[in-house]
Amino acid sequence: MKHFFSLLFALFFLIVSAQKNDKDDYAKFNEFYFKGLQEWIKDNPEQAIKYFNRCLELNDTVAAVHYYLAAAYQKTGNPGQAVYHIERALATNPQNKWFRRLKNQLQSSPVEKKEKPPVTRSENAIKSESDVLRDIKQKKFNLSAGEYYNYLVKSAEKFPFYARVQYETARAALALNKPDEAENYLINGMDFALTDKNLLKKYYQLLIEIYQRKNEKEKVRKYQNLLKTLK
Repeated sequence: MKHFFSLLFALFFLIVSAQKNDKDDYAKFNEFYFKGLQEWIKDNPEQAIKYFNRCLELNDTVAAVHYYLAAAYQKTGNPGQAVYHIERALATNPQNKWFRRLKNQLQSSPVEKKEKPPVTRSENAIKSESDVLRDIKQKKFNLSAGEYYNYLVKSAEKFPFYARVQYETARAALALNKPDEAENYLINGMDFALTDKNLLKKYYQLLIEIYQRKNEKEKVRKYQNLLKTLK
């Protein structure tokens, strides 16, 4: 279950004002958000829920927070709350395939609460983003362009919560003249984009390039305007 998630959100930058109190709330939100993410990755859903609910006290419109709460409530045997929060996430971004996947899981087989097994190190443990990116970099020099892209696709599916992995997959897709696939990885990764303006700029810049290639002028203007808000 952990492999479906990680946390990262992008458009939250657009709703934070320049006032000092809002900046303080933004810092607190980030603190609770990343603590919640750490607890989720450590397989402590109860603690993750506490931190993500603190996020909601500051801002209840961030889709990624509702997504994590849905996943954590599912894992602790509370399908009612899980459904509520995944619906809130989908209301913000109905096209996000990770959100839709979790909703389908909740509809098909609600999870009953189980005793948590002891934590053990294994080859299946979630790799850090830096480790995944290091592996990707190494593969780039040993594979053909097509093979490298296929490797990236598998990595993006396995680690949807690592926004830089989604970005690298999108770049490789565009290099192979697959703008629709490139767009898909960026849009689906947007809700999990790190609170990192430099990364968000790269997302927007690549989307602009994609829409220019597809001659979708309205979307080009949209992301050009969003890009200006980050300067």
